[in-house]
Amino acid sequence: MKQRSLFFLAASLWVSFAIAQPGSIDRSFKTDFDMVSGSFETVGVQKSGKTIVGGQFEIRSLSGQKILHLARLNKNGSLDIPFVKGSGFDGQVHKIAVQKDDKILVGGGIKQVNGMSQVSLVRLNPDGTLDPSFNFSHISHAVLDVAIQPDNKILVTGFNQNLKSVLYRIHPNGTLDPTFSEIMLPNSNYFKIIKVLRNDKIMFYSNNNLENSPHVGLIGSTGTIDTSFHLEKDVLLKWITGIELQSDGKIILGGGFSIFENDAYPFSIRLHPDGTLDKTYTVSGELYNTDYFNLTSICLQSDDKILAGGIFNGFNKSKTTSLIRFNAHGEYDNQFNMEYYDGDKLTGIFPYGGGKYLLTGDFVDSQALGNRSIQRIHLNWQPGPFEFTISANPNHGVFRVDANRFVQQITITDATGREILKLNPYASNFNVDISDQRYGIYFLHVVWDKGSAIQKLLKL
Repeated sequence: MKQRSLFFLAASLWVSFAIAQPGSIDRSFKTDFDMVSGSFETVGVQKSGKTIVGGQFEIRSLSGQKILHLARLNKNGSLDIPFVKGSGFDGQVHKIAVQKDDKILVGGGIKQVNGMSQVSLVRLNPDGTLDPSFNFSHISHAVLDVAIQPDNKILVTGFNQNLKSVLYRIHPNGTLDPTFSEIMLPNSNYFKIIKVLRNDKIMFYSNNNLENSPHVGLIGSTGTIDTSFHLEKDVLLKWITGIELQSDGKIILGGGFSIFENDAYPFSIRLHPDGTLDKTYTVSGELYNTDYFNLTSICLQSDDKILAGGIFNGFNKSKTTSLIRFNAHGEYDNQFNMEYYDGDKLTGIFPYGGGKYLLTGDFVDSQALGNRSIQRIHLNWQPGPFEFTISANPNHGVFRVDANRFVQQITITDATGREILKLNPYASNFNVDISDQRYGIYFLHVVWDKGSAIQKLLKL
């Protein structure tokens, strides 16, 4: 065990020198345009590593070319001028979704693309030209959100010509899916976020313009509301900025909440698949800023850790960055340190790939990279070989497991092979207690997504 611990320490030291530290700015990503007005609202990444950005903005290239509402950046952050064909998009882009074939779905308040009449949702070929094989016209006012299912069918929500909020499921060519019932919300209610869960179920967040009454719900694979899903009465939603699905099927919500049972006001909660509150999720503490603060975005890493960003510079009375991280069960990750500068305002977090993430917002560019509106950072969670350590071993029955991968299950057996404990931690760091067992030799069986391992334990 001692030899294994030394090897793990040596590997960790090598990684710290060989690659950038988690949270450091990727200095190979340097923008070369001027953000004249507006901001980036949505981001999509193509297989080539090029980044599609959308929103309500005007940017100018180095040569003075004006680009509105949709643009593409090269891997190094420079503006990809040939991607824009003609006059581009005439209205705000709310959502970009990149398909498996690298074609790009673009939804928003769109009426024209390159001078041609279009309606709210269009699809571009990988090179930026309009895809004529896609035709969708059932949401004529504005598309707010788009989500692609594993079977390539597309969920799209927005306002129709009567300004009613609707949700459709369509085939990859844009035609309606007749097996999915159209959903229309009453009065001033409208869908804001849709998220594909398991078994083709869809989670939605809706709001009411007049009453400011947010709501989350679940829709089945045929478009019917799942009445088995409901929030507990003592959980009050104020607003929601993001919905994420962890690998065990639990649902992370970011935003503003009140929990009457313990008089708590967290900015993130976790739900079981049936909508009940998961009380083992321990995000606690307050975000703050000198005058105004807000959580604007959450994003899930591959190891189920949670990134939370916004307009704030403190958490739990300690100075922080505008991006902080929590472990899978909600514990604050004080090992994560993002480079930041006073005045940073983060509005969006998007996975880029290769252990990197894209951040949108209004940033203080002290590194002279030109990145006032978008940055790319290193997080460096690498799957690699599975490694874990036990602290301490030998022990008196209480010990901690620290792994570099998400642990799905552990089983502890005695020297005869009798099972004495089984847990499903779904975490990479957790405590184990077998203090009620006799002293002697035990075996820890660890299961992760692609294998298993056994380690001898000595209880004193």
